[in-house]
Parts: sequence; C-alpha cells; structure tokens
Amino acid sequence: MEKRIKRLAQFFRRRMFHRILLIYSAIILGCMFILFFITDKYYTDVVVKKEIDKSYQRVEKITSFIDDKNEKVSKAVRELYYDRDLIEDVTHALQYDYNNYLSYRLDMYSMSGSSVPSHFGTFLNSFYSQDDGITAVSLSDPAEREKYYQIYKNEAWNLSKEEREGKLSANTMQSSDLLKVSTNINNPVTLDLVGYLNAYYSFDEVNRMLKLQKDHVKASIYIYNNDEQLLFRFGDKLAINPIDKLAFGDQTANLETNGSTYYTNSLTDSSGSYMVVAVLAESKIKEVTTRRKTMLGITLFISLLAILVTYWSIRRYSQRFLSIEQTMKQVQAGDLDVRIPIKKETDDLSIIAGNFNIMLDDVNNYIKKIYLSSIKQKEAELKNLQTQINPHFLYNTLESIRMKAISDGSRTTADMIVLLADMFRYSLEQDDVVTLEEEIAHVSKYVELFKVRQPNKLQFDVQLPAHLKDKSLPRFILQPLVENYIIHGIRRNKYDNTLVIAVYEEAACLMISIVDNGKGIKEEKKKVLQTNLRNGLPNNESLGLFNVNERIRLKYGNTYGLEISSEEEKGTKILVKLPINEMEAREDV
Repeated sequence: MEKRIKRLAQFFRRRMFHRILLIYSAIILGCMFILFFITDKYYTDVVVKKEIDKSYQRVEKITSFIDDKNEKVSKAVRELYYDRDLIEDVTHALQYDYNNYLSYRLDMYSMSGSSVPSHFGTFLNSFYSQDDGITAVSLSDPAEREKYYQIYKNEAWNLSKEEREGKLSANTMQSSDLLKVSTNINNPVTLDLVGYLNAYYSFDEVNRMLKLQKDHVKASIYIYNNDEQLLFRFGDKLAINPIDKLAFGDQTANLETNGSTYYTNSLTDSSGSYMVVAVLAESKIKEVTTRRKTMLGITLFISLLAILVTYWSIRRYSQRFLSIEQTMKQVQAGDLDVRIPIKKETDDLSIIAGNFNIMLDDVNNYIKKIYLSSIKQKEAELKNLQTQINPHFLYNTLESIRMKAISDGSRTTADMIVLLADMFRYSLEQDDVVTLEEEIAHVSKYVELFKVRQPNKLQFDVQLPAHLKDKSLPRFILQPLVENYIIHGIRRNKYDNTLVIAVYEEAACLMISIVDNGKGIKEEKKKVLQTNLRNGLPNNESLGLFNVNERIRLKYGNTYGLEISSEEEKGTKILVKLPINEMEAREDV
C-alpha cells in the first residue's frame, strides 16, 4: 500500500499537467463542498424556521381559543350583574346551603308575582345556549368547592372524571381532564368574593381545529395547566416531556436530549392558567434530510462534471505537450527533419511549436549553408593544390631567369620576371584576409604585367581614399574581375582602353567600382549572368565572376556580393559590395 502511494506521488510530481489536475480537482471539490455546507445550512434554517413558524401559529390559535372561552365566561358574569334578582339569587346560593337557598328561592318567587322563574339554574341554561362547546358549568364557593353542577354532555363529563388520574392513552387526541375556564363572582354591593363560575370545555374542538389545518403539522402540541399537569397532546409522543425542561410561561427554546434536537414554542393564555407548547423534533423534518441528500448528489455530480471537463481540457494540452516533448527527443537523437504538428489553436503551445519548427528550419538551412560552404572550400583547396607546382621552386627558378636576363642585357624581361615573382609571393601568403591597399597593389602588378606585353593599349587608374586603405577584404577578390576584363572585354586593336578602380563608402558598406570601356556584354547574356549571380548558379563562361560572388556571399551573407551592369560596345561596370567592418559582418552571418 505504501509503495502504491509513493508511485502515485511520483506520478503527480513528474507530470506538470497531472499536478495541475490534482490541484484543480482539490479546489473544485473544496469549493463545491463549502458551497454545499453553506447552502445546506441556509436551507435547513429556512425549512426549520418555516416549520417553527407553522407550529407557532398553531400555538397562537389554540391560545386564542382559550382566551375566547375566557372572554365568553367573563362576559356572562358581567351580564349577570345587570339582573339584580339573578345576582342576588346566585350570591345567596353560594353563601348558604342548599335547603336555605330553596327557602330563599320560594320566598323570592312568591314575592315576584311572575310566572317565569329567574334563578341561577335558568342562568346556567341560558349560558349553554350561547356556546354549545360547553360540556358542563358549575358554581363554586370561595374555597373553590363546587356546590352546583349543570352537566350538558354527560358522556364527555363522565369520560373526563374517569381520567382524572392523568393516564393517557395512545390516541392522537388525549386529555386527562376538561378545559376549565373560571371567573370570579363578587357581591355587587360589598364587592367581596362570593364564588366562581366554572365552564368546562372538551378538547374535541381543539383536536378538530388542528386536523382541519391545510398544512400538516409536524410538531406535537401539548397543553398544560398551571399545576404543570398535562391536559392535552396532539401528534406523536416524543421522548421528551417539555414541562420538565421549560418554565411555565411564554418562551422559545431549543432542547437537546440524547443527541436529538427539539424546537419549542410556548404561550400562556390571558389568565395564566394554561400553557400551550409546540415541540418540533428535528428528525421529523424529513424535507431537510431529503433535500440534503438531493443537494449532496447535485454537488457530487457538478464536482465530477467539472473535474471531467478540467481533465478533458488538461488532457488535450498534455497530449500536445507530449508531442512537443517527443519531437524534441527526436531532434536530440539527430533527426532534424521532424516537425511538431500545429493545430488550429492559437495559444502558447502553438506559438512554442511554431517557433520550434522555425528554429529547426533555420538550423537546417544553417547546416546546409555551412556544409555547402565547407564542400566548396574543399573543392577550391583541391583545385588550388592541383594547380600548384611547388611555388617555392618556381619562385627560385624565376629569380635565376631574371638574373640571367640582366646578365644578357634584357631589362624588360627582368622587369616582367620581378612582377611575376611578386605576384607569386603574394599568392604564397597564408592570410585569407588582406587590406584593400595590398589587394589593389596586387591587381596593379597584374595590370603592369599586361602593359609590358601590350604597351600603350590600356590606361589604368585607381581611386583609393586614404582612410579606406586599411579596410579588410578576402584575398584574390579583385584580380579575377580585372582578369575577366583583360581576357574577354579589352579591344586589342584600340589604344584608348580604360580601366578605373574606384573605392568609396556608402550606407555602411565598402563599395569597389571596376569600370571599363571595353566590348561590353550582350543583353541576353547579361540577363542570364545577373540571374545566375543573384541565385548562386554557376556558369562555365563566367566561372571567375561566380567564384568571387559566392566567396563573398558565403563569408558575409547574401546581402553582399557582385552587381553587374553593361552595354554592348560601351563597356561594363562591376560593383563589389563588402561590409565596411568585417567583424560585424561575420557576426551577422
């Protein structure tokens, strides 16, 4: 197990995209579960508050019912005071025993002269006619001893009497007693307390009222008297007895028992005789549990979907990244012809792949350029070796001939030998780069050698500014160009042949102009020659020009080289373009 965990850790450490996926997945799961807990807490609070409000409304309704009964009994007593004979009758009945009261009632009846009796019995009967919800009515003395009963519903009264012990059955509506509503009866003259009017109500009306509610009540309803005796319960029997946890009075509280939470609301009636309690068990709110499971499922689904989308996106990037990596390994192995496939996306990886492909193209071009340059250089060296016939031996032989010519009195032959020897000495030097002054001096000796052979047929002029004498250029750049004119362009039957070499600086370039007034070049041949020089194509008829042009371009780049302009029978102009600073030119190649 430990090895698997280590392998998994290494798997995520080695691949950047795997780490990104892991981090993103952790962030997504963390955010989604935080959102779930916040939403669940909010929704739970909303549902619980809704149920608590519903149960509170039931409590208010029951309390209002009790207050309404209190008000009816109080109203009946107030109306009693408006009938003097009736209040005196009730007062006498409460103050004396029953026999004494009967004598008093007969005396009052005989004295009234009315055939309609008016006593507390008629009063009690009229009271029932105003509220048919009454089970019984009684009169009790100040010591709360009930002296007279008027029972209207014997069945309910007898059932109540049987359950005085407070033993509750398992029915939905249970009561250990009737709802008793009492009001003081005072002497109208002395205002002394003479007794109480008691009205007894069955809880059937409360039961019907709760059952007829449109919204199902999840809370259990309890009604206690001020002796903390349970009179009524509606709903399931709970593991908690609210009166053991609550004080008698109006309050809202959350109770914790055996790991269960109960939300309670309690109100007392206006007389303070009864307390109505609604108890809502958190476990009864099934909607919370159901919605919680639903929200958890939705959270997991959205999290999984987000992770899959992230995985799909990162996998596409990972595959493209692996393609780049594999291509780099192939390049590292020496395959420079491989390329990274580029798709339509224009993102960072596409830019990297495109630039990498461009780099490979540049490397290939550079390698080919260096390779071809090396081959051409080797070919030139081979040709040079083939044409060399022991220069030192040849130079020594020429010196012997010169001395012999002087001894024989042939000064011209001696001068020609000196010029030829100097040219051979110049060719023996090993430096590939010479100064402009040295190169023009070499060309001048070549021209002088021609003038010895063909006197008075060529006017040669050099225009070399002093500040450009020390500028560098490759050896043997100018001689092939001058030689090309002398072999192909000079008019040998004319004495006005002119050759001018002018050196100047233009746009950070060293310009060498070689202008003659010779035969010129035919138009078609000139176009072919210009095209070949521009594209680097060899031409057997102008091999010298091609070699010079290629040497310059290989050394300094395609920006430099030869430019030719010519008119037939008017002359030719060859413009040599070199960098003014050879070191900078080498860095640019």
